Amino acid sequence: MNIYFLVEGDTEEKVYKAWLKYLLPELTRIGLPHQVDNNNYYLFNAKGQPGIIDRHLPDAIANIQEYSKYNYLVICLDAEEVTIDYKEQEIYKCLKSNNIDLVNIQFHIIIQNRCFDTWCLGNKGIYPLQPEISPLLDYTNYYDVSLNCPEIMGKLHFNTHAQFHKDYLRELFKINNLKHYKITNEVIKEEYLEQLIARVQNETEHLPTFQTFIQFCNMIKTKLSKQL
Repeated sequence: MNIYFLVEGDTEEKVYKAWLKYLLPELTRIGLPHQVDNNNYYLFNAKGQPGIIDRHLPDAIANIQEYSKYNYLVICLDAEEVTIDYKEQEIYKCLKSNNIDLVNIQFHIIIQNRCFDTWCLGNKGIYPLQPEISPLLDYTNYYDVSLNCPEIMGKLHFNTHAQFHKDYLRELFKINNLKHYKITNEVIKEEYLEQLIARVQNETEHLPTFQTFIQFCNMIKTKLSKQL
C-alpha cells in the first residue's frame, strides 16, 4: 500500500506528517517519489495555490505513472472563497486541459473548508467557559464555533473567510496563553487530533471535510489490516 499526498503548504506538510503517524503508523514516509517500495507514503508541499493544481498535480500524476507502485493520489487544499464543488471542478478542469487520464490511479480530493484553521476551530478543549473580552467575545457572539460547525461560519468584517477563521483561532490560543506562531506545534499533538475526532463523532454534521480525511485514513487502515 503506497500513497502520494500533494498538500497545499507548510502547515499541511507539518500537520499531515504528524497526524499520519497517529492514524496510519503502518506507513513510512519517504523523501523522494522514486524511493517507494511497500507501505510508504510520499508527501509533497506545493507551497500554495494555484500552483498545487496548475503545476504540481500534473507532475504528481506523472510521477505516479512513472513509478507505478502508488495505489492512491490524495490532494489536500483549502476551499478559500469558493464552494467545495467549485474547487473540485477546478481540479478536474486542470486534468482535462492537460489530457490526463486517471486510469489505474485512485484519486481522492480532500478540501479544507474554508481553510486548515477552520478545522482547528473544531477543538472544543481550547474554548473558555465564557469569553469575557473582545475580540473573542465579539467573535463568539457573531458565531459560536464551540456549538456550531466551523465550516459554515461567515467572515464577519474580514476580507476573506480564511482571515477571520485564522484570527478567531489566534484569539482562542491567546486565551489559553499560547502564542499564535505555535499553533501548528499544538495542532500536531495527538491530543489535539483526538479532540477533533471526538467532535465529529459526537456531532456528526460538523466538520464534514475533516471527516473526509478521517474516513480516507480509516479506509486505508482497514485495507492495511487485511494485508496481514
